[in-house]
Amino acid sequence: MLAFTVLILSCSREENQNGNLQQGLQTRTSTPSMINGMLSFLTYQDFQDFVENLKNQEQDSTTVRNAFTALGIDLNVEQTTNITDYPICRLTENGILGFTSARRIEEDAINADLNAGGDAFSIIDDVYLKTALNSDKSVHIGTRIFKFYDNGGVAIVLNNDWSKYNTIKTLGYENIKQSGNLIITNDVQESWTKLYNLGSDGKISIEKGYFEPTPTNPESPLACDFSDALVVTNLSDGKIRAELPSKIYDIYEWTFSDGTQAFGNPLIIDCNQKSNGKVTLDVWVLDPNVPAGKRRICSGTVEYFCNCGEKKSIQNTIERTIDGKKWRIEAQIWIKNGEIGCSAKASRKYFGIWIKKQPERLGTGFVDSFYKKEKSDKSCEDIWISQLRHNENVRNPEFVTRTESDKIFNKPTSVKCEHWLTEKGVTFGFGKSGTPLLIL
Repeated sequence: MLAFTVLILSCSREENQNGNLQQGLQTRTSTPSMINGMLSFLTYQDFQDFVENLKNQEQDSTTVRNAFTALGIDLNVEQTTNITDYPICRLTENGILGFTSARRIEEDAINADLNAGGDAFSIIDDVYLKTALNSDKSVHIGTRIFKFYDNGGVAIVLNNDWSKYNTIKTLGYENIKQSGNLIITNDVQESWTKLYNLGSDGKISIEKGYFEPTPTNPESPLACDFSDALVVTNLSDGKIRAELPSKIYDIYEWTFSDGTQAFGNPLIIDCNQKSNGKVTLDVWVLDPNVPAGKRRICSGTVEYFCNCGEKKSIQNTIERTIDGKKWRIEAQIWIKNGEIGCSAKASRKYFGIWIKKQPERLGTGFVDSFYKKEKSDKSCEDIWISQLRHNENVRNPEFVTRTESDKIFNKPTSVKCEHWLTEKGVTFGFGKSGTPLLIL
C-alpha cells in the first residue's frame, strides 16, 4: 500500500516540472504567444516547425525518457495511473500558461476513463497537430485564424476577424460556406497560392492580401464573368462542392463539360459519377416581362479535380491473457497530412485498470502496401511500400511512418500493417496467430 501511494504521489507531480529540461526540449522553435485562448505564430512556417519539432523529439527514445522523468514518472516501476503517452507534448503544454490543447483534452478524457477501469481506445489522431490547436482545434497564424476539421477540411478566417470566427467555430465543416473574410479549403492546400507566396523551397512563405472576387456589371450577361468568384472545395467521401458564395439569385444552372446539367447552389459533385472536368454556372432571375419568364444575369466556369482518394485512419484492439495476466495491443494505420504510418501500443490490466506496459517485444510494419499520390498534372500513381518496420523497447507509442508530399491518399484495401506483441514466448496481434492484418 505504501508503494502504491508513493507511485500516485510521484505521478501527481506532473504540473510542477523541471523548467530547465523543458527549455532544453525546445531545440528548434520558441514557445508561441497566446491570443484569445489559442496559440499565435508569426508565420505558417513557424507553425509547421513547431508541430514537426514535437514529432521529431517524441521519436527520440532518450528525449522521451528524460521527459517522463521530468513529469515525475519512473519508467522502472509499474505505473498505477495513466498520465500521458506523449511527454514532450505534455511538457510543452505545461510551459504555456492559460493554454489547453485539443490533444490534452482528448488524452485527459481517455485517461479518466482508463483510470476508472474503462476500456477507452488510447491512440490519438494527429497528436502533434492537436498539441498546437486549442479546444476548438484552432490556431492563430499571422493575421489569420485556422480551424482544422477531422475530415481534412480547413477554415481560414482572414484579417483577424474574430467576430466571423466566433460564428463558425462550433459549426461542422459541411455547415460552413465561404464568404467575406472566410475561406473554406483543406489540408491539401488547394488554391492556397491565392493566400500565400511560396518560398524557393516551395513551402508557404509570406501572406498575400486577399480580395474577394466580385462579378463586374452584373446586369449585362455578355460582360459578366464571375469565374474567379466560384469556389471549389474537396469534401470527404469523394465529394466536391462547387458554389458561388454570398450571392442570391432565383435559378442556378450548372452545365458540365459532358453536357449534363444540375441545379442549385452549392453544387455537390460525386467523383464516383464524374471525372475531372469543367462546370459552368449560369444564374437567372425570374422576370415575367421576358418571353422565357427568366433573365440570365451572369455566368462563370471553373475546373474541378477529383482527388486520387481520401485521407483516412482506422484503429483496433486485441486482448489476450498470458500467464494469467491480461494484455492489450492497440493498433492504428493512417494516411493524412503528407504522412502514411502505422503504430502499436501495449498495455496490461492491473486491478481492473489498463496500464501502459512494455512487453518483451512490440512491433509494427507495412506489408506489401500501395497508396495513391497525386502528380503535378493531377493524375494519380500507385506508390508501393513494404517491410518498413519499427521494433524498439521504449515506453511511448511505437510507430513507423513514411513522409510524402501533402497530396497522398488511401487506395482502398491496399494499405496493410501488421502489429504484434510478444510476452513470455506468446505472440499475438494483427497479422499474427491467425488474426488478419489491419487494412486501411
